[in-house]
Order: sequence, then structure tokens, then C-alpha cells
Amino acid sequence: AEVTEEIVQLSFEHQLLRVTVEDNGKGITEGYSQDGMGIKSISARVLSMNGRMGIDGKENVGTSVHLEFDISDPTL
Repeated sequence: AEVTEEIVQLSFEHQLLRVTVEDNGKGITEGYSQDGMGIKSISARVLSMNGRMGIDGKENVGTSVHLEFDISDPTL
């Protein structure tokens, strides 16, 4: 919430596609709920493509979502 800036980074190295999305919003605090529909939806989509996901956040600083996909995987 209250995001005024967002950064999206894509990188590709050794058959790995990495996506990082960072914002400067309120941030996700320790013990955040993973039951929200947004996080559940992203997680389900990443898992369906055999990817990995991580979320980091600091209160009043922002949130970073990190995704990683092995694009050599023929199931993608």
C-alpha cells in the first residue's frame, strides 16, 4: 500500500530467468499473512511453472518479490 515507486528487474544467466519487483510502500512486516489472495495467486502460478519465489519486506521501507525460473525446463 501507498506505493509511489516500483522497480522491475529481469536477468537471464545460465538458463535461469530471474525477476525482481521492488516497491517503496508500507512493506511486509515479520509474520505477514500468506493467506491473502494476491500472494496465493502469485505463489500458485510460480509453482505451476516449477519456479521459486521469495518475499522480503521492511516496515515503512517497501517490499521485494523475487522469482526464479529454470527456462531449460521443457514443461514451461
